[in-house]
Amino acid sequence: MLYNFFANSEFVVEAQIKRTPVTSLDALRTECFYPVIDRLVDEMRRRFSTEAGGVLSGVSALSPKHASFLDNKCLQPMAKFYGVTEDNLTPELHQVKRLLERKKQQGHELKDTAEFLALMRPYKDAFTDLHRLICISLTLPVTSAGCERSFSCLRRIKNYLRNSSGDARNSNLGLLAINKQRSKALDVQRVIDIFASNHNNRRIVLL
Repeated sequence: MLYNFFANSEFVVEAQIKRTPVTSLDALRTECFYPVIDRLVDEMRRRFSTEAGGVLSGVSALSPKHASFLDNKCLQPMAKFYGVTEDNLTPELHQVKRLLERKKQQGHELKDTAEFLALMRPYKDAFTDLHRLICISLTLPVTSAGCERSFSCLRRIKNYLRNSSGDARNSNLGLLAINKQRSKALDVQRVIDIFASNHNNRRIVLL
């Protein structure tokens, strides 16, 4: 069956080029039910494939609160999927465990994956592959990664007052929340001045 693909910056629409009227149950089954079931089966196979399961297992192994935290066996499928070799990752895991043990003795205990990334950022040149996997685990879609920090971030962005906001605005708010270190470094007053100068017809006087 042929489809016409239309895309822009916010969404993708798939629509049939030619539609024929349904005149019988057989036509309804062929034209409607079978395409939907085929798409559903393909999506289930993609989401629950062996590769996807290995990646999710690796995401769990990068969460400090998970029982498999930094387990080499759990991380290897994810590492292989993203082109990280076992010879490079295994020594990094050995060294980072020693680093975390010293940090724990100093009273610094990790709470989530984002905090783990913040800790590893100064050492990213020494732990290149591990740092890369941590970044990937935090940027996977929340429906796949199941990251508790991503869910809380989504709840703050998509609340009742912003329920009617467009995808573009929610995407921008998400970028601000994800890159919070860069966001906090911005000069808020300068941002307000630029916004006010570009929108002179605002009801609220900002300047």
